[in-house]
Order: sequence, then structure tokens, then C-alpha cells
Amino acid sequence: MVTAATESFSLWVLCARIRSENEPGASELSYCLRNMDYANRELATAFDPVFARLSKLTTALEESLDFLLTVSKLDTGSCTEFEQSPYVVALMPEPVDYFMACMHAFDCRAKCLDTMDAFDEALARVGTPPTYESTQAVVVESKYVSVDDMEKGRQLAPFEVLTIHELQPDACSVICSVGYVALNRCIVAVGLDDRLLLGIAYYCIPADITQYTYEFMAMPYEREADVYKDMWPENKAIVDAYVMSTSEVAATPPSRDNILVHTKNIGTQEDTLYVFHGSGSRFVLLKSELFDPGQYDT
Repeated sequence: MVTAATESFSLWVLCARIRSENEPGASELSYCLRNMDYANRELATAFDPVFARLSKLTTALEESLDFLLTVSKLDTGSCTEFEQSPYVVALMPEPVDYFMACMHAFDCRAKCLDTMDAFDEALARVGTPPTYESTQAVVVESKYVSVDDMEKGRQLAPFEVLTIHELQPDACSVICSVGYVALNRCIVAVGLDDRLLLGIAYYCIPADITQYTYEFMAMPYEREADVYKDMWPENKAIVDAYVMSTSEVAATPPSRDNILVHTKNIGTQEDTLYVFHGSGSRFVLLKSELFDPGQYDT
């Protein structure tokens, strides 16, 4: 590449010299300036191909190094590193509350402790700090499910949902036991799994926009547990389900809530209402029968 550029420059100098000799009034100064301008243009872009190849090499080298580190069983990090260390920068939208958790991290205090102490001392000397307050109502959208849960498929309901109910604050304080605040909300979902059996799951929806929705792990939904004894004959189908209680998880010991289930006999079209206790047992609350006119003949 250097040889080709040298030959091109020599040829251009020769052509410029011939033109200057044939042009009337051309001076050695103008000839020199032309050579300098041409040399500057060539030097300014001479290494562009090299830099372009180095940039492509860097991209390929990143993946190669990550692969080698993975093979050697070293931690290569993850996309959620910004939740653990302030040294990992993630571009996130307003409001600034997204960044408030960083100030309590160990890495952040270790690096900025002097600055933070100086600020706290200056703030204490002021007494009442001058502030500007502005209140504005905005709608904030946050992800309900973390990326890690999404990768594991937890953003999907574990069964076909038939009904959802919001729980009482006393039950919510148990489900959101970690960092519970009064603004947290909790729900219970009831549905049918792929075997057409009843399932129930409890979820905490934190008010903090930096947290994600999570299931009540002390009483999680387990497909193979078969909590409710609801084996149905082939001619009976579940039409709907309703939650009869909303605070059984707050009891001592905690229990799953009671469920009212409406079933229908496919052949006779008879309807039956079952009550399922949180322990799993059931009993018939109401049952319809075919009308027999003969029973009422006098």
C-alpha cells in the first residue's frame, strides 16, 4: 500500500511539474504549494482502510474473548450488571428515580465517598437548603417482568387464566414481604393447566418502578403438586371459576384461598357448583337436575 501511494505521488508530482513548465506565469512557489496540498489530502485518508479493518477486528475479537472466557469458566458478565455495580453504565429514560439505587451500592460509596461526605457536610452547614420544587403529574411505564424472568418464560401465565382478583392489604403484606410498602398491589390468579386441572398463583406488583413483579415463592404454583382434588370425568367440563376469599395467605399458617367452580355435564347439561377449600378438599354447594314432570303429577 505504501509503495502504491509513493508511485502515485511521484506520478502526480511529475505531471504537476510538466503542467507548470507549460503554463505561462507559473512559479516554483505555486508548484510547491500544489505538491503540499496533494500530500496533505493523501495523508489525511492514508490510514482509513487500516482503521476500518481494525474496527472490524475489534468486533470479532470481543466475541472470541467472550467465548474463551466462557470455556475457561470465568464470569463474562450479563446484561443486568447495572443492577449490581455503578461502573456499568446503562442508558435509561426519565424519571431519575431509576438511578437512585446506585447511590447505596458499595462500589459507588467506595469511589465517591469523599465527594458524598463533603456534600453532606456542606448541606448540614446550610441548615435549610435552598430548593426549587415543582410538581407534575406524569404517567410512568415500567417493565412488569425482569429480563431474567422473561428468558425463563415467567412473563407468561402458568395456566389458562379464568379469573384474577386483587388481594387485601393484609394478604399483600405477606406476599410482598420483602420491602413491602402500602402502595404495593397483589393479585391471585386462578385457571386451568394443560391437563384441565385447577391452578392458583399469587403475585406481588411493587409500587417501586425499579422493581419487578414476582410470584409468592413461599406458596408457588407447582404443576405436579395437584393442590386441588379436582379430577373430573370426561363428560364434565369447567365453565368458570371464582375466588371466594382474598386473605387466606395472611392466616396462621398461610393457606391458599377458597375457589368456587362452575362445571357442566356435557351430556345432560346439568350444572354443578363446587367449593374448593384451600387445603384441596371440595364439596358440592349446588347442583341442577333434569326436570321430571312425573314427580309432580298428582
